[in-house]
Formats: sequence, structure tokens, C-alpha cells
Amino acid sequence: MKRKEIFRAKNEIIGSDKMSQDEKWIQKAVKKKGALRQDVRQRYGDKGFTQKGTIRQDKLEHISKEKTKAGKPTKASRRARLALTLGKLRKKKKKGKKSRYK
Repeated sequence: MKRKEIFRAKNEIIGSDKMSQDEKWIQKAVKKKGALRQDVRQRYGDKGFTQKGTIRQDKLEHISKEKTKAGKPTKASRRARLALTLGKLRKKKKKGKKSRYK
């Protein structure tokens, strides 16, 4: 193999590794797992959660609008905004639709 061909082969391998790393952006975005839940529990207690145990939408929206005295968003508000965004990415099953594989 020529030197240029080896260089291209290495770049293609690096490029494919980068693709797999970019797919896990959510795991990288969430640094402290459970921090938002802990914050909601401190502020609202059990009223901040549904019967299923998920955080209530109205509480997330309220937290996401918070700002510091300098006008910057707080860590909790950034976490809440990410949670709202990730909730939109979820795919829900439609009621009444059966799986075609059964």
C-alpha cells in the first residue's frame, strides 16, 4: 500500500468512530443522573411527580423559565429544558393499533 492509501484508510476508520460517538450525545449531555429529580423533590415534594413517578410537565415548564440575578439560566432550568426536549423525542404507541408481527 502506498502512504496516501494508508492515510485514507485511517481517516475512514476515525470517521466511523466519530459517527458512533455522535450518536450518544444524550449520554454526554446528562452529567449528573437524577439531579433534576432530586431538585424537583426538594422544591415540590410528592406534588412534583405523577402517580407513575415521572416529573409533572407543569413543574418542568416552571423550572425551565428560571433565571439567576444576572439573567442567565440556572442549572436546574437547563436540565428541565433538556428533559422537555427529550420528552418530545420519545415515540409513543398509538392506542388501538396492533403490531403486525403478532
